[in-house]
Amino acid sequence: FPEGSAELQALRADHPVYRSEYPLDADSVRLYGVEFGCRTAIVYSPEDLSCLWDKWSSVDLLPAGGHTPSHLQLKGQIARATKIGVNVIAYATGREPPLKLHSDETTAADGREDRIERGLLRIAQLRHAGGWDTAPRALRNLLMALNRTGATRASTRPYSLLANDDDIFKFPIVYMHGRHAFAMNRTEREQLREYLARGAVLLADACCGARRFDNSFRQLMDQLFPDNSFQRIPPDHELFSADIGHAIPTARRRLASVGAGNIEMRIEQGEPFLEGVELDGRFAVIYSKYDISCSLERQSTVACEGYVEEDAFRLAVNMVLYAMLQDVADK
Repeated sequence: FPEGSAELQALRADHPVYRSEYPLDADSVRLYGVEFGCRTAIVYSPEDLSCLWDKWSSVDLLPAGGHTPSHLQLKGQIARATKIGVNVIAYATGREPPLKLHSDETTAADGREDRIERGLLRIAQLRHAGGWDTAPRALRNLLMALNRTGATRASTRPYSLLANDDDIFKFPIVYMHGRHAFAMNRTEREQLREYLARGAVLLADACCGARRFDNSFRQLMDQLFPDNSFQRIPPDHELFSADIGHAIPTARRRLASVGAGNIEMRIEQGEPFLEGVELDGRFAVIYSKYDISCSLERQSTVACEGYVEEDAFRLAVNMVLYAMLQDVADK
């Protein structure tokens, strides 16, 4: 990484890799990593693990009575190294079957970029200081999925801008996600408020259910619309109906909890949960505090709280199709 775009850093004790399967002591297990978006894409151990993995079967097959103190010590070292490796793999795969990691039509490019923009739906992504590009392929994957529904034709070319960019008025929909705390200045807030008041729609979610981003986003909504409550979108709202796109009476969410020191992930099925701000009888802001973006990338980790991939795609498609039904005034 010659440009300094990434850096190898010691993983903090609260990193999910230390609890993804077995509880590991971060003080005695030294791991380093390189962050890409919301996940650690490179994990490095400065101590030898692979040689201990290689000795596993030979030590385990020692005959009865052959376990000398040195053999028992070696077995302990092998068990520790194996747990570290298992945790790394559990973190990297999100405990999903290997087939889930293969590319498919949602992530594969069609070999060409859109050449003709006229008549295509365009969605821009808002830049901010809270990790605006944490899931860099999420929006493109959503637009490709939207094209496959046949309901519209969308441009998959990337667009990103700040909220105070005048080009924002060229887009009927803007998309936003993140993982960290952020704030918008007064100019950004004023233009975003005007943009949404004209009939445009903001779609947003918290990557991995990040609390810091969630808190900042709620503060932003209070600043933008102090007289309009940030409320739950009713489960029987048309946004979740087949009249819009997919019928979504229920949705599945990944929820993480810590049990016996390790991370335990469970799947909860219930009514879809989205929130938003209603202006003039329409939701101008549609937000999920549960992750959608990482699922659109098929890159959710064991600690990523959010909708499972299939339901994340269906919710995101419906969010866009609902937004397209709103009247957008030209600047």
